[in-house]
Amino acid sequence: MIGRPAMGKPWLFDQIQHYLVTGANKPAPEISLRLRIIETHLKEIHVFYGKTKGVWYARKHIARYVENLKSSKEFLRSFNKETEAPAQIDLLRSYFANRFNLFWISKYIFTLSSISILYENFMFHLFSLFRMENDWFI
Repeated sequence: MIGRPAMGKPWLFDQIQHYLVTGANKPAPEISLRLRIIETHLKEIHVFYGKTKGVWYARKHIARYVENLKSSKEFLRSFNKETEAPAQIDLLRSYFANRFNLFWISKYIFTLSSISILYENFMFHLFSLFRMENDWFI
């Protein structure tokens, strides 16, 4: 079972799949791809839970994503004080831009096609891990 180790690291499933197929370790994605994944998740939380609860629930998810990154405690202090979804997104972008020199960040970081490709890739790897012969254990 994977469970908790995957919290804040959804790319872990891809790394496990890669290791099972090739026997080689796959490094974690670049910080720019991590930002795109985190931002997409943040926006989906805001849409799914709504304006108020989405902001609340986003706090714990974003904390797991950034817990091992530099200056994350200072970032989380300000992030957790925010009460508006757009402000949370702006704080996330500025944190990554300032800490990791990602000055190319703009409002339109993702297109719908790249989101669907990431989602399909994630689901493929997730289901591949749980498939044994022809039986599904989900």
